[in-house]
Amino acid sequence: MCIDKAIVQKVENALKFSTAEGMAYGAVMGFGDNYIVAFAVALQVQNYQIGILCSVPGFLASLAQLGDVALLRRFKSRKSLVLVFALLQGLMFLPMLGLTFFPSASDGWWLILFATIYSISAALVSPVWGSIMAEVVPEHLRGRYFSLRGSLSTLANTVFFMAAGGVPDFSGAQRAVGFCHSLWSRLYCQTYLLRTAHQTF
Repeated sequence: MCIDKAIVQKVENALKFSTAEGMAYGAVMGFGDNYIVAFAVALQVQNYQIGILCSVPGFLASLAQLGDVALLRRFKSRKSLVLVFALLQGLMFLPMLGLTFFPSASDGWWLILFATIYSISAALVSPVWGSIMAEVVPEHLRGRYFSLRGSLSTLANTVFFMAAGGVPDFSGAQRAVGFCHSLWSRLYCQTYLLRTAHQTF
């Protein structure tokens, strides 16, 4: 049986880029996702708004996945959908960060809006990206590969979660550092998503 070396090389590159992307996304979760509620507390958001923040974005994100197939028809490829919504997700850290430096009485509602867009974008990306990777990873390697990728992503999540938790308080400058790091990590993810997509399409 003749194996095309170029195809093998593309698959190997795609797996390496996807692993790096998984670690970067773990950093996003550790420094960003895990501290959005703490960020709301630091902004002195009302308790009932924190309750909404903890429930509504996730609920709407789950509903949004029902329209993933219909939305995919509007894009030229799965790659396009993944890249657009992954970028949108990362960019949501910018307006969240803006709430630190331009406080107002409606900060809580703005944070809920930005967090909802963030969650919906992530939810739309996840199943499409999963379908892409299921095709890219050879069947006999899937268990080992996804186990390794998941472990490294969790390690990055834990390291950055602990690093962010080591900050003694949540001043404006520290919020800026945390969310800017999360934005940088998401854009770093975007770089590897582009590289993986280039290897697979």
